[in-house]
Amino acid sequence: MTRTPEEFEARLAQYIEALQAHVNQYYATAHDGRLQADKIEISRGPKFIRVISARQHRDGGRSVHSFLDYQGNIYKSESWKKPAKHIRGSIWADNCDVGRAVNHFGANYLR
Repeated sequence: MTRTPEEFEARLAQYIEALQAHVNQYYATAHDGRLQADKIEISRGPKFIRVISARQHRDGGRSVHSFLDYQGNIYKSESWKKPAKHIRGSIWADNCDVGRAVNHFGANYLR
């Protein structure tokens, strides 16, 4: 199914929003609200969108949460610059695969 760039951008915004809500929920319950939740950001490249988890506490560092291609497939990160080989989920799935294919730490391992 072919999707327009506008549909992709809208779904990407939904994915980031759902992922940020998931991260916020994790920090509220796992850390009893003592730590500020990581902020989810994106950085666009020619082939992939890097999803970044920026720490709002401690050192303020950043790490790669996951990668997306421009069809909406979710990949685990292999490094800061490179996604792992296999697709882990899709932003077009129910709830953008948040909680199933990705969690607060990043994309899940293959099952």
